[in-house]
Amino acid sequence: SRFYGFNHAKHSLMELFEASDAIVDESDPDLHLSQLHHAIQTAERARSIYPEPDMDWFWFTAFIHDLGKILTIFGEPQWGVVGDTFPVGCAFEDTSVYPESFKLNPDYGKYDKLGIYTANCGFDKVHFAFSHHDYLSQALEHNGHNLPYEALYCIRYHSFYPWHKNGGYAHLASERDHELLPLLRKFQACDLYSKDDENLLDYKALEAFYSGLADKFIGVGKVMEL
Repeated sequence: SRFYGFNHAKHSLMELFEASDAIVDESDPDLHLSQLHHAIQTAERARSIYPEPDMDWFWFTAFIHDLGKILTIFGEPQWGVVGDTFPVGCAFEDTSVYPESFKLNPDYGKYDKLGIYTANCGFDKVHFAFSHHDYLSQALEHNGHNLPYEALYCIRYHSFYPWHKNGGYAHLASERDHELLPLLRKFQACDLYSKDDENLLDYKALEAFYSGLADKFIGVGKVMEL
C-alpha cells in the first residue's frame, strides 16, 4: 500500500487524537460518537477491569487501538480502512461476517484452504486485507515504541472476528496465536462493550494521564511519521 511509506504527515500521538475527533466510523452499528470518544471509553473500561499498574500497556493499547483510522483524513475511503479484517491468499471462510460478499472478490475460489501458506504458520506470517489495524501496527514499528508484543497483537487482530469469535482460520494459527487468544478476547470485550453514545467522558480531564502513557510507550514528544 502507498501508505506504508509513512510519508503523508508528521504528528505527535496526541495531535492525532485531536484530529480523530473528526472521524466517525460509518460501519460501526454500535457507536455514533467520534473516534476520540471511542478511544477514551475503551481505555477507561480497560482500566476499570484491569486496574493493576503493570497493565498500563493494556490501557494504552486500548487508547490507541483504532488510531489507524486517521487514514481517512489522508484521503483513504472508509470502506478501505474500517470494518472487520480477514486473511487473503487462501480460501475465504464462512466464519467471517457476511461471507456471501466474498463472491464479489476476484480471489474467490482461487485458493484452497491453505493457499500460499503452510499449516500453522502463524497469523504474523499471513497477509490480511488492508485496514487500519495493520497500518497502525506497522506505523508503530516504523517509528519505534516500548510496547510489548501482546499490544501489537491486540492492535492487529482486534477486528479479526473469524478468529477470536468463531475460531476460524485455525489451520493457520500457531501455538502462540492460541496462547494469545484469551488475551485478544479480553481486549476485544473492552472495545466492544465500552461503546456508549450517552456516556461522554471528559477527554480534557484525562488528556494528561494518557499523554503520560504516550511518553512512556511512544517517547516524550515524539513526532511520528505517518
